[in-house]
Amino acid sequence: MRHTLLSLGAVLLCCAGAPVQSRTAAASRQTRATAPRESLPRANDADRRATRALMQRAGGLYFGVSQGDDGECGWLLWIDGKSSHGKLYAPPEMLDLSQLEVFTGGRVIFRSGIAFGELVYSFEGRIHLNKILGTLQANRLKGPPRAGKNKFSLSFRRIAGDLTGRRERRGVSGVYSNVEYVEEGGDLIGTELVLIQRGRELEGILTKYEGAPNGSLPIRGAVTSGGKLRFTTRGDAGIEEYSGEVTMGKPVLTLRNSAVGKVVLPRRKDLHEMFSPGGRSGSQ
Repeated sequence: MRHTLLSLGAVLLCCAGAPVQSRTAAASRQTRATAPRESLPRANDADRRATRALMQRAGGLYFGVSQGDDGECGWLLWIDGKSSHGKLYAPPEMLDLSQLEVFTGGRVIFRSGIAFGELVYSFEGRIHLNKILGTLQANRLKGPPRAGKNKFSLSFRRIAGDLTGRRERRGVSGVYSNVEYVEEGGDLIGTELVLIQRGRELEGILTKYEGAPNGSLPIRGAVTSGGKLRFTTRGDAGIEEYSGEVTMGKPVLTLRNSAVGKVVLPRRKDLHEMFSPGGRSGSQ
């Protein structure tokens, strides 16, 4: 009887000890399982800090040129390095970017809001120093596919980091436009010119509206004394030369070309107004 009680006691002790071992093992496993999770927030924070640093370094105004079916096409891209937001100038609109990401290794992707003609622009490329090189694709959300080439190589070059400098330093930079909306036909008619001056160098985009934007031509030229300027474009009509003068007091740009004669373009906006939150192009 005593032997039986001792055996029963041993069994009970063993059974009582089993949960202790089980709890200890479970606690050990839980500790091992949760240890890596404790380090994840630190890794994620480090990734976020690295991403913010990359975005800040990428911030600025970029001038891009692509080769289309009808010659060169100009683009302006604004990356706000502080807010991680951006804008793409695709006449007649200034498009907010619905997606903008910069990754370690230099990969850059962005996607625009819906543009004129139900188009959405998607870009993927890489940033290196002051350049972003990649591929831009235009997809139509509704209606027939976009005519002509819808995917092309695009090279952006940073031309400004800050758009809020004093006007004296910006020179003739700004948005000049006489574009008008004809309500009867729903057409846009006129000319819009975005000028970006850096020293004596002049770059920008010229867009002519004949019911709709008829190409966005990149311009390259120079500014001389007294607000006088000259530049060239390269489109389906070949190389065209322009000259002009900005009257700072008004301010108005008088533009001359052998094919179209004299065109008067009032200054509609400064560049920082164009690319600020809620900013629009001169034709909007």
